[in-house]
Amino acid sequence: MAQAYEQAESFNKAGVESVRVIPSNLAHNKKKVIWDSYETKEQADSALRIVRKQYVADAWSQKIK
Repeated sequence: MAQAYEQAESFNKAGVESVRVIPSNLAHNKKKVIWDSYETKEQADSALRIVRKQYVADAWSQKIK
């Protein structure tokens, strides 16, 4: 969990304020560092292209319920 918070904090300090951590329901599962939430898949896909190009090449999109 600490590693996820460190990563989110480093992006926040760099000016990407929408990055945050979502904890898992199970302690042994990896935590999610998310960039933002979007109303539509098109908005999410557009943001994902920017994130992959400028920040994290292996980022992916996931619907969180």
